[in-house]
Amino acid sequence: MGSIDDFWRQLNVKKGPKATLSGLSNIPGLTTHSRTLPAKGSASPSVPAPQFAAALAPSGLPDQQGLQASIQRDINCLTDKDRNLRRTAISQLKSKLFPDSENQKAQDVQLLQQIVSGPMLVPVVRLLADPVEQCREGSLTLLASAAEHLPEPAALLSCLMPAVADRMGDVPVEEPSEELRLAIIGLIAGPVILRSGQGLLPYLTLVMKVVCRALEDPFHDIKKAGCSAIANLCKQLPSNALRPQHDALLASLLPNLGHQHSRVRISTLAALDTLVTKGVSEQAMVQVIAPAVKPLVSDRASAVRKQCFAAVGSWLGASRPADKGGDSPPPSSAHHRAFSVELLPVLLLGLTDEASSIRDATMSRLMDIGQMHADMQSADDRLKSNELASSSQSQASWPASFTHPFQAQPAAATQHMVQDILPAILPSVVADLRDWTVALRLNAARCLQSIFVLAGAAPSAHLPHLLSPLCSAAGDEEEQVAHYVVQAAQVLGAFVKLGHWLPLMVDSMAAPQASLPTRVNALVVLSAMLHAAGVVQQSVDSEQLLLLVGALCSDAVRGVDQAPAQQQLLAVIYNTISLAGGQCSLVSQQLWLLLLQLQASESSQELAMQAAAASQRLAAACGQSSSADLAAMHAPSLISALAQNVDSWTSHSPDCHVFSVLLLSCPGTTLSALIPQALQITCSILPDAERDPALRIHVLQLLERMIANDDQAQALQGAAAQHLADEALLPALVWHAGKTAAAVRFAAISALSTLLAHQLLHSDQLQAMLSGDRLLPMLFQSLEEEYFVDTRLAACSATYHLLVSAGKLLTYEQCRLTYPELLKRLDDSSNTVRTSICAALRVFVENASSSLDDGNATYLVNGMLIHMDDGDPVIQEAVCTVLESATAHRPALVNEAVSRVSHMHRNSTYTSRVLKACEK
Repeated sequence: MGSIDDFWRQLNVKKGPKATLSGLSNIPGLTTHSRTLPAKGSASPSVPAPQFAAALAPSGLPDQQGLQASIQRDINCLTDKDRNLRRTAISQLKSKLFPDSENQKAQDVQLLQQIVSGPMLVPVVRLLADPVEQCREGSLTLLASAAEHLPEPAALLSCLMPAVADRMGDVPVEEPSEELRLAIIGLIAGPVILRSGQGLLPYLTLVMKVVCRALEDPFHDIKKAGCSAIANLCKQLPSNALRPQHDALLASLLPNLGHQHSRVRISTLAALDTLVTKGVSEQAMVQVIAPAVKPLVSDRASAVRKQCFAAVGSWLGASRPADKGGDSPPPSSAHHRAFSVELLPVLLLGLTDEASSIRDATMSRLMDIGQMHADMQSADDRLKSNELASSSQSQASWPASFTHPFQAQPAAATQHMVQDILPAILPSVVADLRDWTVALRLNAARCLQSIFVLAGAAPSAHLPHLLSPLCSAAGDEEEQVAHYVVQAAQVLGAFVKLGHWLPLMVDSMAAPQASLPTRVNALVVLSAMLHAAGVVQQSVDSEQLLLLVGALCSDAVRGVDQAPAQQQLLAVIYNTISLAGGQCSLVSQQLWLLLLQLQASESSQELAMQAAAASQRLAAACGQSSSADLAAMHAPSLISALAQNVDSWTSHSPDCHVFSVLLLSCPGTTLSALIPQALQITCSILPDAERDPALRIHVLQLLERMIANDDQAQALQGAAAQHLADEALLPALVWHAGKTAAAVRFAAISALSTLLAHQLLHSDQLQAMLSGDRLLPMLFQSLEEEYFVDTRLAACSATYHLLVSAGKLLTYEQCRLTYPELLKRLDDSSNTVRTSICAALRVFVENASSSLDDGNATYLVNGMLIHMDDGDPVIQEAVCTVLESATAHRPALVNEAVSRVSHMHRNSTYTSRVLKACEK
């Protein structure tokens, strides 16, 4: 036996009345509340029906009645209370009407159109709100198949769209299942939009509600499907139909540009691209779209950045591949300029993207946009462009140092476009340099570099408003921002004539009220611009060179003592030498003065070495063989200039540091001519106890370094050394209360000790100093220094070297005053001092003890014997050595004194050594 369906088909064939399906009350088991709507026209020629293309022509009314009868029970079950019956019914309807298996016979599409859009449409659509998820899923699956295969899918929309909008068009969304929400938007984005054509227009508001909710859905696949829906809507509907929906679409679409998934961002950009290509208002572009797109230029995914620059370029009029809307019309002239103000800075960021392919593609798009801009120009605008072209032709050759993609000069049309729109885009870009977010500051710096490259010399008219923000941004805490700002400054220096920017930069750098960071930043920008001007071989006249060097030599600039500032000052000097070349002879003394100051830097040894190398470069630029030639040429006049304001010096004065390096760097032959003036300067500083103690210490250390240098010490021999000691060193040893004064005395005794050690004083000069009753009292005072042990140690050294050089010149009275002071140091709290004074005592015994009478000699020996029994073996050995030396001059006296106390010493080793020396 056949199935029940075959039975009913045979029954209907037998009765076979030729009536419509609206009258089925005479068939047992069928209800009469369902009827088939009449067909509403033939299918559109463009509608594909892949599975049903081979179907036969309508097979006649008996087959229609049979199909209706075979599914009527399933239709009835769609409203049953039993969830299982509803689920089974919708599944059966799907398999009978739209079979998946190739073995099953496909139904006639016209018959399906009448059945689906007729009696079963309402119950199937009602299942979209069914509490059972599988029922809702079955309903969506059937509706999707119907919308895909029916020749007239628009007939479903009157019932389908309100139900779908109720399910997914309101906030909050009624449909809880992500999979079903995805199926809903897939139904709308796919067959509903693609196959309904103009029939979608009455339901466009409902469609937009569903699409907006899909774009706002947390599930990323639903968002991507919503983007596809926008793209399909733009392809199927005219622009005037979509324009009223732009605000709602953009409000839901644009937030997805910040989604965490890069593919969602790409899909959003693609949907936005199609929407903008279809036509958006200038207000929407300027106030909504452009601000939302800007962050994508720094997206972490290169695919997103590539899509972003491609979209922005097409909005501005760049050509696009044919498979991606290459036939889209270019924007109008008014829209092009309005869009360019907002979008051109965005597109320019592609020129500095980290991906070389994006940089190349962006440059190509700019070429297209520039050509389109040129085509839109009026006659007057073309005349202005020609003037700009003639001015650009007079520029220096294209710098070879420019990196990709700027190795070659861009097309003239592109440069003219940027020059034309420069006044409109520059203020906003410069303002972003001061933004609190790093991303905006970085984008602004990158954009400025590209703008300056393309604009050529055009920014010269905007320099008063450009240089100050550039200087501020050059000190940005973010290294990348500062890097791009410096590169932008280099481009300005290469293209803009030096006479336009140099006076402004000089004012910014040398302003008296400028803070240190401001001054350093100005030096950074000035250095970059000077470097670029030198690379393109710009010319600098004498007036400009004097202006620049005069500002560098001002106290406000050369007075900076922080290492970063000095480093930038050196860079400016170096680039000035490279730029000026042989013209440096006009300002060689001033530049050499600055380099001397930098060589005196105490903050960085590397900086001092670089400044010395720059001095060699300056000498070569001036036609000299070495920096020593510069010293011979300029040192006399320079030290005379320094001496004029010596009364205002402090330890931080630039002139003080220049004075130090000048004396230390000059060779001996040059230094000999400078010594009189140098001594005049030192003798005006050191005796004055009211002067800055740090300055006095600095000068004393300078003198000690000069004396310790054999080449320079030759210039200080004889009378110069005596004058130095009498008028500078000894006055600095005068006692004043306080540790600061004690530090000055330590520096002075150290310098005096070095002077005596190098024997720069001749015997007659030593005799004169000893007879002056100043040298010995100052030494004795220093031996009793209470503040610092090091001062007493230095005094012991000075005494030792004095006795070596002038011990035999001491008179009886001087000897009688000297040895008690030496013996006192044997009681010093520091064993180092005690050991050191023994060396002085040994020299005194050898050179001066013969002048003493026996009483004083006995007192001297007895004073030392006490310490030969010291608890420290080092002291015992040192004193024993002195007494052994004494035996060579007074053996009997020493023998008697030692024999008298030898039995009282704890260790007879040292007494035995002295007694044995006496026998020899």
